Amino acid sequence: MLTVLLFTALRIGALAALDRDDLAISARKGVVTVRRGKGERYRQVPLNAEARDALDAWLDQRTALPGHDGPAQFLSL
Repeated sequence: MLTVLLFTALRIGALAALDRDDLAISARKGVVTVRRGKGERYRQVPLNAEARDALDAWLDQRTALPGHDGPAQFLSL
């Protein structure tokens, strides 16, 4: 989460509210869609290679957690 915050400048609340459908990641590019950011604004934020790598690593670990089949991108225990 910290890597994504660092490279996207998202607010913590916007990051915590992300769903899996809000990420579009490929090998060469990626985008995070913030549906309700500051001022209830919609925006798309590009992801650099480091943020994409961190999210890919998280997605690999996420499948082992309870609730992994839900829509939320980040899960709490």
